[in-house]
Amino acid sequence: MRTMLWTAASAAVLFAVACGNPNPQAESPPSGDPADDTVLATVGDQEIRVRDLLHKIEVQIPAMAEARGVQDIRQKRQVLSQMVDQYLWVLLAEQNGWDNDPEFLAVLELSRKYILANHSAEKAVYSEAQPTGEQIATYYRENADQFRLPATCKASHIVVATEQEAREVQRLIRGGADFGEVAKARSLDRTARSGGLLGTVAENLDLKGYGSRPDLTQMLLSMPDGVVSDPVLVPDGWAVFTAYEHEPQRVRPFEEVQASIQDILYKKKANELFAETLARLRKDAHVQMYDAAFADYAVAHLTDVEIQALATAESEPNTKIAYFKGLLREHPTSPIAPQAQFMIGFVRADELEDFGGAKTAFEEMIQKYPDDELVDSARWMLANMEKGVGDDPQLEQIRLLSKEKRKSR
Repeated sequence: MRTMLWTAASAAVLFAVACGNPNPQAESPPSGDPADDTVLATVGDQEIRVRDLLHKIEVQIPAMAEARGVQDIRQKRQVLSQMVDQYLWVLLAEQNGWDNDPEFLAVLELSRKYILANHSAEKAVYSEAQPTGEQIATYYRENADQFRLPATCKASHIVVATEQEAREVQRLIRGGADFGEVAKARSLDRTARSGGLLGTVAENLDLKGYGSRPDLTQMLLSMPDGVVSDPVLVPDGWAVFTAYEHEPQRVRPFEEVQASIQDILYKKKANELFAETLARLRKDAHVQMYDAAFADYAVAHLTDVEIQALATAESEPNTKIAYFKGLLREHPTSPIAPQAQFMIGFVRADELEDFGGAKTAFEEMIQKYPDDELVDSARWMLANMEKGVGDDPQLEQIRLLSKEKRKSR
């Protein structure tokens, strides 16, 4: 969301430079610090001040904001030199009247609309979308489950061949032997070299080497630290387990998640405001989209196969029909033409329930392409389409046939 606004801000700087900046002091807003009004360079009668340099860096090179010391000064010197070069090119353009070239003014107007649209969205939407502290706190209280951390522990195991051997291992460890050392000496599992370490255990988290085993997970989470389990039958033999470093279930503190909640609420509100504002603006401006005109434009620039693909992918029935009509108009001798004529009738009948229009289209298809394999389907549609045949097997067969013909092209 903010990426778009940074782009607009960057374009705004270029816009100001491209326009020649008729007010030499309007390159950047006042900062309130008198030191920022220090003049660093002049180009003709235009002055480049500290605040102009800082403003350019802020909106066009934000990564430089982190620079400090000698590196920072060197980079700012390079940017200042680039600004002087920009002003010189602008000065040359103004001296030659190139700033009034029609092609330049056309691009300038496109840039103005792009920049102003983003500025308008910032004012009407994004600046109004920030949640209040109370809204953030309320979200935290009402959605505690989102911030709940499950109970966890660490676990280790020793895998041996038989239950008897597992009980022997259990007795050794309960008698004081170190679990990790016994695992290294006797475990058959590849974790032996690490002392049988299984890592972190938590609900809904696969247990290393065992996959999803809720029974083992619950056993380990409920075991006291350092206790050795009874032998457990596992895929590779018999195992004993131990658990340690238990952490109880908890809810992350408000301070820890406050920023993420703010971002969640901001994005939600911004998306809602954006959609609501655009809907209101569209209504107030009586916006009309001329789909048929665009379809005419599109088909004039595509091959018959490309038009067919465009029409097939289109979800809006009338636009789909417009594409098929365009195919017939632009490519009347195409081998796909019979199918396009059929599809005009089929879409009218199957999607719009415009049976009169469908009848006209199917009859025209039969007359123009009497030998095409879809003629039988067109006749069937003429005889049956008004009978409520939405689930008729024959209709489904026609749909499949139509798809097969499209794939074969």
